[in-house]
Amino acid sequence: MRVLVAVILGQIACGFALGISGTALTNASKYIQINSLWTGLIGAGSLIGLAGSIVVGRLSDKIGRRKLLMINMYILAGLTLLHLLTANFFLTFLLRIGIGLMIAIDYTVGNALLTEWLPKSEGSKRQSHLLIYWTIGFIASYITGSLIDGFGVYTWQIILATGAIPALITALFRSFFPLPASPSWLASRGKVKTANKVIDKHLGRNWGISPKLKHIKPVKSMSWTILF
Repeated sequence: MRVLVAVILGQIACGFALGISGTALTNASKYIQINSLWTGLIGAGSLIGLAGSIVVGRLSDKIGRRKLLMINMYILAGLTLLHLLTANFFLTFLLRIGIGLMIAIDYTVGNALLTEWLPKSEGSKRQSHLLIYWTIGFIASYITGSLIDGFGVYTWQIILATGAIPALITALFRSFFPLPASPSWLASRGKVKTANKVIDKHLGRNWGISPKLKHIKPVKSMSWTILF
């Protein structure tokens, strides 16, 4: 349940972070000269960052799923707040790419950790429900953006910065209710005993990873050709 709530909050924060750029850019056009090129780039920046999903999986293999999910929302909140400090289009575009990369971590690593801890019968059902929470975050961003007004030329920056609120809520939840480690990742690093301790703590002694796993030859990495 702890993992599920943490991932649900992440989905809401991600949906909000993606949707908020739409209302912010609409507002910006009222006060500043912004051409269609920069409108498109800033609007698509977070989606470009989402392409980072292609490397996030390998990164999580190196440093661990839990560690990434414990820090990515703090970074997302920090990057979002930086919108308050700059109105430069290029810097805003770079910030949106960074935000997209943090969203990519939640999408790939969060889903992997969730399916690892959920019962097999619950996995697909709970994952399909995540789209509902993402949509809630997306809709909330448009409501928020439409309600913020009266700050003149800074209004669009403030609208963009509101994305830090759900991100910070998610980050604090994950800090106060820490996510369990990934047993499969620990086992892949040869830490089968540690993985079993984690499983024993959260699921009981009826479950565990076989010690024989240490003697299994690691599977070769899949090539990019096969992936594409």
